[in-house]
Amino acid sequence: MNYESMTKAELIERLKNQEALMQESEQKKSHIYLDQKLTLEKDVPGKSRDWLEFSPVCTKVVDLDFNLRYMSSSGIKSLKIENIFEYYGQPYPFNFFPDSSKKAMIENLKKVKETSEVICQEVLLVDLDGNELWFQATIVPVNNDQGFIDYFVVVSVDITALKNAEKEKLQIQKGVVLNAEWALRDSEQRLGLLIDQVDFQLWSVDNNLKFTQSIGGGLEKLGLKPNEVIGISLYEFFQTDSPEFESIKWHLEALTGKCVDFETEWEGMHYETHLSPQRDSLGNIIGCIGVAFDITERKLSEQALQEIETRYRLAVQATQDGIWDWNITTGEVDYSPSWKRIIGDETIKNASVAWESRIYPDEKSHIADSLHAHLAGEISSWAEEHRLRRIDGTWVWVLGRGKVVERDLQGNPLRMIGTMTDISEQKEMENNLKKAKAIAVSANEAKTIFLAHMSHEIRTPLSAIIGFSDLIQTTPCSEKEKNDYAKRVSDSSRHLKELVDDILDLTKIEAGKLEIESTRYSFVDSLSRISNFLQSQATEKGIELKFKIHGDLPDFIKSDETRVHQILINIIGNAIKFTSEGSVEVTVKCNQKQAEIKQASLEFIVKDTGPGIPLDLQEKLFKPFVQADSGVTKKYGGTGLGLVLSRKLASAMNGRVSLLESTPGKGSTFIVKITPEIIYEKSSMSKSEVSKNRKDLSRFEKKFSGVRILVAEDNPDLKFIMSHTLSQFGIELEYANDGEEAIEKATNGDFSLILMDIHMPKLDGAEATRRLRKNGCDIPIIAVTASVMKEEREKIIQAGCNECLPKPYRFDKILEAIEKYQT
Repeated sequence: MNYESMTKAELIERLKNQEALMQESEQKKSHIYLDQKLTLEKDVPGKSRDWLEFSPVCTKVVDLDFNLRYMSSSGIKSLKIENIFEYYGQPYPFNFFPDSSKKAMIENLKKVKETSEVICQEVLLVDLDGNELWFQATIVPVNNDQGFIDYFVVVSVDITALKNAEKEKLQIQKGVVLNAEWALRDSEQRLGLLIDQVDFQLWSVDNNLKFTQSIGGGLEKLGLKPNEVIGISLYEFFQTDSPEFESIKWHLEALTGKCVDFETEWEGMHYETHLSPQRDSLGNIIGCIGVAFDITERKLSEQALQEIETRYRLAVQATQDGIWDWNITTGEVDYSPSWKRIIGDETIKNASVAWESRIYPDEKSHIADSLHAHLAGEISSWAEEHRLRRIDGTWVWVLGRGKVVERDLQGNPLRMIGTMTDISEQKEMENNLKKAKAIAVSANEAKTIFLAHMSHEIRTPLSAIIGFSDLIQTTPCSEKEKNDYAKRVSDSSRHLKELVDDILDLTKIEAGKLEIESTRYSFVDSLSRISNFLQSQATEKGIELKFKIHGDLPDFIKSDETRVHQILINIIGNAIKFTSEGSVEVTVKCNQKQAEIKQASLEFIVKDTGPGIPLDLQEKLFKPFVQADSGVTKKYGGTGLGLVLSRKLASAMNGRVSLLESTPGKGSTFIVKITPEIIYEKSSMSKSEVSKNRKDLSRFEKKFSGVRILVAEDNPDLKFIMSHTLSQFGIELEYANDGEEAIEKATNGDFSLILMDIHMPKLDGAEATRRLRKNGCDIPIIAVTASVMKEEREKIIQAGCNECLPKPYRFDKILEAIEKYQT
């Protein structure tokens, strides 16, 4: 159409018609979202499917990989797609999008995935017949029950008619400009020229707020020429030294990396300004770019357009949140169905009192104050978390957000629009997080106390070891006194080893690394040794230790003797430690079910006449790093590991340790139950085999005469102990101080056995063993290590050692190994 040839009246009439068409299109777009308010469900094929299929709105479902999973019939028809199933599972958007629209859509999908924001954009598509179609597309993230994004919904409204109207309007305006000669002679045509003349200014400043560029037709109104202000700072331009001056404040905000939009008034004119950070090729901010449009004559029209846009965005958000539209003058509020569903009342009255009356009493005053501050213009928007009473009487946590969108000439608020989001799950998660934090703090405090106790427990025997060792070396004393000091050093060393073993055992249990061995041993002998060991402790305290056998006990069992011994020493030893007078009674019984080889359990009931445990403290008994009462630690000592370690060890052997009963002032009763792999009612082992299991060395006598052993050990004290102990059995010892020396002596010497310390200087024992085996050495090699980790022991065996013995040295085990490899 040739607008240049049209008369002024025809142009003005044509312009009015196009503006009416644009307004009608905007109303249709708003009507679709505000009146129908589609509530998107996770299951598109469900109840929402039929509505979507007949809706004029095109709805698409896109998964997290940006593949199309569903498109409603409106979109299929618009694009003239014959078989939509060819597109399902394919990357979205398709080739219907020109490159510019496709790139923007992909970037916005990624942004929604990263930020969970709702993003609205205009996109251009081309259908299969080549026709251009314009859509207003909104991307909405849909969360699952855990609060994570499950998929995206893209809601598109056909705005082709609106875009065509805008295009025709521009053509009309162009015609008006081209006919400016006669339009200027007519006052009615001046309005059209003002609408068409959009003045703007474009500038850039560096990090020091100095102008680096200034262009645009709007400069003329300010009496400026292009780039006239280059080198001048904003402070000089606005004649101020305050960084709080509005325009300077927003420029400083943009230099932090943010995009800023604001409206301002300058020399009687209104401007809409946008500021963006300017970056170099490396992404560093080197300044900011600003553009300002003169909106003096268009302000009211722009506000109306902004209102439509705001209502549209809120309608999209209503797919998840409740929406409200408050007429402040009349007090009427339009609540969306989603808002009413949050409250649980579909019949709620459209009045502000319907919301106000439901606010939690303790929060009403704060909510009223913050709302009043926004209505008075003291804060730019209103947002508050608060509780509302549902129709069933329960309370729901919500996040209310809103903004005044219309004021009168005096600035009084007329209309406010906002949303309400159910945040009950978020609040519950926050409360759970607070509780978890409190538990973590409590656990950390308990560990701190435990470490203090453990430090004391370790330093006590260590101090005794150092002290008595110094006495032996520096103080004149009799042979009897030396023996007494040596015994005390030995006792303290064993106690220290037990503490370290307890810590390591608990660490292995917590890491799932504990191994339970199963060997055949004399249960009767083991029980006798436990009784003899504990009897001396009871005697020292002046209390009676009694063992009662209930029924017949098996001679031999197959279980982990060390762990059973450890559990019983802990539980019975605890009873003795906490009993000041009276007795400790241990009842032992066997629960048998079969005749020959028994699959049964052993029970130990330990009853004391100690102080007892109050009911409120009993739950702390079996918690790691905790003792039932801090006063107990000060009075009796200990680390608080014994009970929890015993329970975990028993559990690992299909047994249990628990408190049967406890009465303050009368005593406590614990029960220990273990389930051996096999119980042998009658012994099939000879007396010599029985004695072989005992840890005393007298049975070996001097039957290793002529046996030569190479000992790879770098510690001089351990060498001395080794020589003093093994030489009495006729064993000849030669030492190597490191792995390299061990290889040299093993290669050139004649030895029956090699004792190889794993941790040595220069070359460790594992690597030395590996090289010896590679060189063809077949001498039995017994590794000796302080490591308790299964993985390291396995590596030692893989290196070529025949077996692995623990440190500290147990000479009965060393002699057994020598005996084993000499026969």
